[in-house]
Amino acid sequence: MRILSASEAVSPAIARAKLILFKPFRLGRSWKFSATAYISTTGTFFFPFPLLFLFAIPSALHYEPKWLIWAIVPVVALLLALTLFLFVLCSRLQFPFMDIVMNRSVFVAPLWRQYGPQARRWTQAKIVIGTIISLVLAVPFGALICVIVRGMGSHLAAHTPQQIPPFIAVFYLIFLLVYSGLGLVMITMSLLNDFMLPVIALEDATVSGAWQWVVKFLRAEPGQIALYALLKIVLGFIVQMACAVIMEIVLFLFVIILVFGGMLIALLLHAAHLPHVILQVLGMIAFASLYLGFIGYAAPFANGISMVFLEAYKLFFLGGRYPPLGDLLDRSTPPPEPLPPAPQFGYVPLPPSSPHPEPIHAPQTHRA
Repeated sequence: MRILSASEAVSPAIARAKLILFKPFRLGRSWKFSATAYISTTGTFFFPFPLLFLFAIPSALHYEPKWLIWAIVPVVALLLALTLFLFVLCSRLQFPFMDIVMNRSVFVAPLWRQYGPQARRWTQAKIVIGTIISLVLAVPFGALICVIVRGMGSHLAAHTPQQIPPFIAVFYLIFLLVYSGLGLVMITMSLLNDFMLPVIALEDATVSGAWQWVVKFLRAEPGQIALYALLKIVLGFIVQMACAVIMEIVLFLFVIILVFGGMLIALLLHAAHLPHVILQVLGMIAFASLYLGFIGYAAPFANGISMVFLEAYKLFFLGGRYPPLGDLLDRSTPPPEPLPPAPQFGYVPLPPSSPHPEPIHAPQTHRA
C-alpha cells in the first residue's frame, strides 16, 4: 500500500465507511457496527471522575450530620469500581472494532476473544496514564473548587447574596479551564491510541515497543501528524454535525407520522367505544415505546457513522507507513468497479455495404 498524506486518506476512508455500513445496508448488522464504534470510544481515556467528590469533604465537615458527609466515601468507591469495569469493557472493544474496519469482519465475539491479551496490556497502561493525569489536574483545580465552595458558604451565611455572582463567574471560568484541559488530554490520548493500538494488535507488541514505533513516527513526519490531528478534529466535527442534522430531520418526520398514525388509530378505537382512560394510557405507552426505540437505534447509528469514518481514516493514514496494516487493508479492499462504456451520442450504425455498390451519378443540370 502506498503512503497516503493526511488529506489523501480522506477519500478511501469515506469509501470504507460506506462499504462497511451501507453496502449492503442491513438494519441489524449496520446498527451493530455503529453501536460497537459508539461504545468503544468510551475506552479511549480513563478518567476516574468519582474521585472529584472527595474534594467536597473538607469543605463540608462543618455541616451536620457528619456521618452523612463521610458516607460519600463508600459511594465514591462503588462509582469508581463501576467506572473502571465499564472502561475495561469499552477499551477491550476497541480491538474488535478496529478489526471490523480493517478486515471487514462481521462477528464481534471471536474478535473479543482473539485480542484479549493485547487489550489487557493496553488497557492497564491507559488506566495508569489516566489516573496519573487526573491526579495531576485534580490537585490545583480541586483546591480552587474548595475555595469557591467555602467562599459561597460564608457569603450565604452572612446573607450577602450580591456577592454570589462573582463566585459563580469564577466557578464557570474554572469549569471552562477544566474542560479545556480535559479536551487537550483527550485529543492527545486519542492520537496515542490511534498510533499504538494497531502495533499492539497486529504484532502482539508490548506497550513500550509500540511507544518506540510511535516516537520514530513522530520524528519522521511531524508535519503530517499535525495535519492528521487537525483534520481528524475538523472532519469528525463536520461528520458528527451532518449526522446529527439528518437524525433530527428523520426524527421530526418520524414523530409527525407517529402522531398522525396514533390519531387515526385512536379515532378507530374511539369509534369502537373504548374508554378514554384506556385510550390515553395505550397512546402514551405506544408513543413512548416507539420513540425510545427509534432513539435507541438512531442515536448509536448516527454517532457510529462518524466514528467508523474516523477509524477508517486512521487506518488508511497509517497503512502505507506500517506495512502489516497496509497489507491487510489491500486484501480487504475490493477492486474498483469497472466504468460503464461511454455513451456515443449521435452514432447510427450504417447498414452493411453491398458487394456491388451502385455508382453515384452527378446531378444533371437543365439548360434553358
